[in-house]
Amino acid sequence: MNSHSHNHSRHINPDHFLETPDGRLYTPERSALAWRQAYAALDRALASAPAGSTLFLVIGVQGGGKTAWVQRHAAALGDTAYFFDAALPGAAHRRQALETAARHGVPVVAVWLDTALELALARNRARREDHRVPEAAIRSVHARFEAPQASEGFLRIEVLREAPNKACPVLVRQCGELQVLAFHHPLAGLQLVKGTLEAGECPAAGALRELREESGIAGARVLAELGSWDSGFAGQVWSFQLCQATQALPERWTHRAEDDGGHDFAFFWQPLAQAPGPSWHPLFQNALAWLRQRSAQLAALVEAARTAPRQG
Repeated sequence: MNSHSHNHSRHINPDHFLETPDGRLYTPERSALAWRQAYAALDRALASAPAGSTLFLVIGVQGGGKTAWVQRHAAALGDTAYFFDAALPGAAHRRQALETAARHGVPVVAVWLDTALELALARNRARREDHRVPEAAIRSVHARFEAPQASEGFLRIEVLREAPNKACPVLVRQCGELQVLAFHHPLAGLQLVKGTLEAGECPAAGALRELREESGIAGARVLAELGSWDSGFAGQVWSFQLCQATQALPERWTHRAEDDGGHDFAFFWQPLAQAPGPSWHPLFQNALAWLRQRSAQLAALVEAARTAPRQG
């Protein structure tokens, strides 16, 4: 199976079954058949899913960016990630996918793109004609959307609402195992480098600035944008930026950051596979879990950077 067909078999969307050589063709009868075909495809995919697989139920109003989210994150999440991409506005609509996954012993993560109605409508209008959804249908789904609940059977629920307002520079090294740069804050325990984006600042620039201010690492560069994460904490939406230092870094060091009157931050390397202990704030425990799920992509990017020809 080639890479494209394999990825397509892991990304299931009822709309895929409405496509014809002349474009997407919708009738009530074809729509009902497409849903049956989508659930059958999900059942087949999960029946042969390798151990450790996860189903991401990517839900939200039409035009909310669900398919784009899958396309951005599929490679990072790897071959054990499966995606069912559909509006599914209520618990009753989500039940069949959850039951199918449970039958195959595959945990389900809800990814809810809680997109503003006007933005969804604008995106829908920008679609090619045969992909547009009637605006009345979008308004109806938005009005009756039920927020996903853990009681439905989800392993985890991720809610994405806004553009990032925090930047998190991720420095990773391969030292027998994948390790990520972290530090001890004298007042707030163990943390990752992270800070607020300034007005007009892009996430990549913000990540490099925060890295310089909090750790003293200057001259770093961004290798890749890893994605955005709605933390569920105080409205924080993080942009994770994979960074590379231009100089060799020690095992441990201390840097005095000038924020809040000045604090000495003690830096160290945290094994990514190791579960963070109680000294980590729950916010950063969850951030590490987000990164851990993308460890295969991180390892590949770090190796590619290590073996790339040096510039200059």
